[in-house]
Amino acid sequence: MKDNMTAVSKKGQYSFNRIHAYIMLAVITAFYLGLFFVYGVALCDDSNGYIRMISAREPVYPLYLAFFRKIVGLKHYLSVAVFFQNILMIYAVYSLIKYLMLRYKLRPYMGYLFVAINVGVSALNQFIALRGAAYSNSIETEALAIPLWLIFFRLLFKFIDTNRSKYIWQMALLTGLMMDIRKQMAIGFVLMFAVTFIVFIGRKHYLRKLLVTVVAIVISFLLAGLVTRVYNYCLRGTYASNTRDMNLVLTTSLYIADPEDEKLIEDEASREVFMKTMEILDKEEIIYNYAGSSLSELNAHYVESFDKITIDTTANLFIDFAVDNGFSEGMEAEAEADRMSKVIVKSLFMDNIGKYTKVYMSSMYDGLINTVAKRHPLLDIYAMLAFLAYIGLGIACFVKKRTRTIAYAAIAVFFGIMINVGSTAAFIFCQTRYMIYNMPLFYMVILIMLYGLIYRKEDFSVKPYGIIARDRLGKDIEESDDIKKIAIIGPVYPYKGGIAHYTGLMTKAFKKKYDTSCISYSMQYPKIMFKKEQRDYSNKTFEIEDAQFLINTANPINWIISAYKIRKMNPDLIITQWWHPYFAPCYQWILGSLEGYRNVYINHNVLPHERFPLDRWLTKGTLSYGDYAIVHSKLDEDDLKKLLPKMKYSRTVIPTYSAFKLRDITREEARKELGIEENEKMLLFFGLVRKYKGLPYLIKAMPKVIEEYPDIKLYVVGDFAGHKDEYMELIKENKVENNIVIRDGYVPDEEIQPYYTAADICVCPYESATQSAIVQVSFGFNLPVIATNVGGLPEVVTDGKTGYVVESMNSDALAEAIIKFYKEDKQKEFINNVIEESPRFSWDHMVEVIEELVLNGRN
Repeated sequence: MKDNMTAVSKKGQYSFNRIHAYIMLAVITAFYLGLFFVYGVALCDDSNGYIRMISAREPVYPLYLAFFRKIVGLKHYLSVAVFFQNILMIYAVYSLIKYLMLRYKLRPYMGYLFVAINVGVSALNQFIALRGAAYSNSIETEALAIPLWLIFFRLLFKFIDTNRSKYIWQMALLTGLMMDIRKQMAIGFVLMFAVTFIVFIGRKHYLRKLLVTVVAIVISFLLAGLVTRVYNYCLRGTYASNTRDMNLVLTTSLYIADPEDEKLIEDEASREVFMKTMEILDKEEIIYNYAGSSLSELNAHYVESFDKITIDTTANLFIDFAVDNGFSEGMEAEAEADRMSKVIVKSLFMDNIGKYTKVYMSSMYDGLINTVAKRHPLLDIYAMLAFLAYIGLGIACFVKKRTRTIAYAAIAVFFGIMINVGSTAAFIFCQTRYMIYNMPLFYMVILIMLYGLIYRKEDFSVKPYGIIARDRLGKDIEESDDIKKIAIIGPVYPYKGGIAHYTGLMTKAFKKKYDTSCISYSMQYPKIMFKKEQRDYSNKTFEIEDAQFLINTANPINWIISAYKIRKMNPDLIITQWWHPYFAPCYQWILGSLEGYRNVYINHNVLPHERFPLDRWLTKGTLSYGDYAIVHSKLDEDDLKKLLPKMKYSRTVIPTYSAFKLRDITREEARKELGIEENEKMLLFFGLVRKYKGLPYLIKAMPKVIEEYPDIKLYVVGDFAGHKDEYMELIKENKVENNIVIRDGYVPDEEIQPYYTAADICVCPYESATQSAIVQVSFGFNLPVIATNVGGLPEVVTDGKTGYVVESMNSDALAEAIIKFYKEDKQKEFINNVIEESPRFSWDHMVEVIEELVLNGRN
């Protein structure tokens, strides 16, 4: 293995090793902490509102300041808050640069250019722009919103690259948080939907991803609104949203209005406050009528007038008017001010739509320029050329298949710019403060597009293992086909059942060759779903001493922790047991958090035996997180190919389960334990009794068998999963009570051996099946099997050699096979054949099948 944080292609075309990573991190840290220690805290016009926690401000930033005020006291809390703002900025910038470097396999100089871009944007605000302070040093919402926006885009890029739903939820929750910092950041919701709607057309799970995106947006939006209301309730005793949200829209409505428009307002109070306001605005010449005729003159006048209208005039005038009209100071007066604002906006908007459109277009133009430069005659030309170059490069990247994934990233950033500019222009003027979010992203993506088109000839759509998932400092992200460490996810001793036995035996087989970890469940099924005991401590043969019982399948918080712990193991391969869609949410989150790590699904059933609505959807969504699959039957193979036609897979039989031989007992001793005569004929039906296992057909076959062999006994050994009375009634109807022995209940592992050792043959009369562990348990005891021609059973039971394969749901066929078995005295022959075929069912062979699939992609 190479040094940590190293990504080196086979042709040596790119390199991002730990030294470069540390240098970049050091430069970013030195810059932002340098700004903090040299320039300290920068107070702005809005700072006092956040410090005082006024009702017009969104809750998160005032709470952020209040937290540090509570922790460190009044003297130093602003300095501590600004220090952590700079730490957040360092993390956001570095993590984004690191992701882009690894994702697009860029040369080190690209990383340093990215650092220069991000540092340069902050330096512009600190040293060149009129505001004279970097946002990370300022007491205003951009200090948190800008780094969170960069983190949002890193998640968005990952979503585009991986198509993983977990990033939808992460982006939605992050956008809800940003919205409670600054309402403008609701643009993240719009961007999420736009990217999903346009970029993912034609890609797998499109409609599902679109639905998940909409649901995530709605939930996060509602949560953000709830947080604001709870905040106001706790602070002010009023369960309400922020006040003065209409103030920005009101400003534009007043700017484009004429004093004569008072006749459009029917509400008396609203009309009166409008007339007072317009008298002031008209006198100070800060309305549309006094602007120049060109778009640039109009925008300059609008920008100059905006704060005079919003801060100097309406902010106090409307509230004072409400107080003068009997409303109490505080939330009540502010709510009345909001009501009058809404009435004025609604009354004036349509009659002034032409003016509004012209103001909007001038503001859009201003916003586009402020996103990539600063308003100046020469810079205006530069900005338009920069956008044309961006669009041209984006088209070129989209046309070339190998760079199309870069084009998707470029589209996302372009949407982000247009949505931000468009929404901001609708409510406020597009000053640099509101446009700065996308400036570094614009230039970084331009560089990536140039790099992809000019210098790289590889297909960017193919991401090597580890490039995305193992990109944390201190993790090896070298592209490698080697397998050294394996993590196996699934139930294991002391959990009951064939899949737990399978997981234990597979783990033991892999431990012979590899560093293998077994990750099992701290809780497999909630008791409400599975009320019976889920564990069996009787057979320690299946025990994996170092198994880690991490996963609680019903606890989403646990999924996050489990994914983190598995990632810490840094496996080269993850092997996951799959048999039921119940595990879909748990597996999708955990394996979605481990994208880039190779994953093999062992499909015990691709689709469940008992079908239910959405099972295909859940299964397809979960299995799509795998790179490879193992199936054990033709039926499962067909289901897998329908769900995921491009999945690489292998079909192989289930290995034998020989670990139930816990002691040396002869056939005679086993029969004596069970109370069976030595010469008595014994059939065995073993396992959980469920409808698809076809026991009724075996019961109906018994009268015909009894005619030939009156002393024959059928042992039905297993837990009846409901409807036992129906089976007992069927036994009575067929008058076979004296020839069928029922042992109802779970059979501990330590009590299994006598039944298989004593039996002449095992019968599996399944109506449907993919495969059956019962067959392999039988073969583990060298016991032949009569099985039906369903699923993968004919691939395991060789008809006429290791047993018989008969038509399913056919009692006569079962009876004839049983009679033939005894009449032709096939027991010894079949036993010898089972022993002869045992290498085909070895666990070592299973290991080889998985190795061949993963290392060579062969079926």
